[in-house]
Amino acid sequence: ARRVAENGAKAAGPALDDFYACSLSGRTITYKGQLTTAQVFEYYADLRDAGYMSHMALVHSRFSTNTFPSWPRAQPNRMLC
Repeated sequence: ARRVAENGAKAAGPALDDFYACSLSGRTITYKGQLTTAQVFEYYADLRDAGYMSHMALVHSRFSTNTFPSWPRAQPNRMLC
């Protein structure tokens, strides 16, 4: 399903060049962003909600030393999601 969605986005043209499916799971919410760890809770407001519960959270931080951050170079971590 992910490949079908990504191929459909590519076929749609340049407007969807940045399309990326983090996860298609019906049970898992997956967030992805080029954020610092301090920005995660600020950006995703539902994570600050006291009624929001999670069994696990994983944050991966990588600071590029010689390249500008971009979605194609970002680690997908799909196996973890």
